[in-house]
Amino acid sequence: MSDKTIFFSYSRDNSDFVLNLAKELREAGAKVWLDQLDIKPGTRWDKSIETALKESSTLLVVLSKSAVASHNVMDEVSYALEEGKTVVPVLLEDCEIPFRLRRLQFADFTTSHKTGKETLSKALNLGEEVKSKLVSESSTSAREPVATKPDPVATSTAAHSTSPPQESPATVAAKATASAKSSGSKKGILYAVIAVIAVVAIWGIYSITSSGEGHNDMMAQCKADWEELETDLATNTESFNELAALRRHIELYAPCPHENEAMDRISFLKAMGGDGGDVATTDIEENGNENQASSTNSSAASTNAGGTPGTTNNLGNTNNTEPEETPEETISSDAVNGNNVQKVTYNGGMFMQKTPKIWLEVNENGERIFKVTKRDQDAVYLREGDVRLRLDVTNFVVYYTDANTEEFQLYIIDEISNEI
Repeated sequence: MSDKTIFFSYSRDNSDFVLNLAKELREAGAKVWLDQLDIKPGTRWDKSIETALKESSTLLVVLSKSAVASHNVMDEVSYALEEGKTVVPVLLEDCEIPFRLRRLQFADFTTSHKTGKETLSKALNLGEEVKSKLVSESSTSAREPVATKPDPVATSTAAHSTSPPQESPATVAAKATASAKSSGSKKGILYAVIAVIAVVAIWGIYSITSSGEGHNDMMAQCKADWEELETDLATNTESFNELAALRRHIELYAPCPHENEAMDRISFLKAMGGDGGDVATTDIEENGNENQASSTNSSAASTNAGGTPGTTNNLGNTNNTEPEETPEETISSDAVNGNNVQKVTYNGGMFMQKTPKIWLEVNENGERIFKVTKRDQDAVYLREGDVRLRLDVTNFVVYYTDANTEEFQLYIIDEISNEI
């Protein structure tokens, strides 16, 4: 990547504007890097962003209310300033400009896109040929103004608020009866009765389906959880694991208004090396749970040592009250299957069990830690961030999938074993 490359930092709420501006700059001859245009399917998204951010000489940050509130965008700005890169702010809408950016020249797109592009071309030190193409009338007329991406919650609220007011069944019945009386016909009265019955039925269905109490409760919980997460982040307590908290929020509430920001933040933390700390914490928790389970089983064995012969000790299973995706305990068996396999070997590497809930992949690229999400007779299901693996020991195949890729065959399994 050239050292003259321009890196776009923005909120996903402003994707339409950013895509248009990036394409215009690229068509005019500028070298631009944008995640939505330059990350190829199947590549690691977080690694691509990290590399592009490091190798670009200029960071173009699109300022809006959602961008200023995004930790991911502000972290990218801080990184660029600390590394001595050129930072050019683009003001898309009226918002509180961060203090660290106020002394920088910015391109104002709030009043005129053409004027904003003229200022932007000067701030980016683009050549005259690039500048003339960028600010030409042909490139601006088709794209002014650019609408920002609507907020899903606001759209839902607007849809409800703009719906026509619903009349009560009594009001509708009174109108129908009055109409029937004015006609003075028995046929009209019959039609009125039928209309009243239909309206009452429709009203009942509408009242049930439009209440949305479950949805409202979930949205309220989602908002409260996000506010608590931001509070913990602001207090900056040592025990707070931001990466784990963001992942938990997405698993519990996605799709939600915070999903894009949470995913952007997770990718940035992983790109900056934050995933290592999260894995280490998870490993400590898993080891702690394993030791606790061993202690429980040891205690149970001592209790039953003098008991009635043939009595089965079930106290070792007291810790199996886990959530739905908690892996099952390894079952000893002569036949190796998904429930008791502990080692899977493929050409050039292997997967092996470290604890009942943690597996390790080892190959020429080093080591990688995965969490067990499920086990059954046929396979072991592993996860690390967006990456999911299925160790299919029945068909001797390892399958791979992630957020941008459908499941495909990754390795052919050479050997499986229930011993490490």
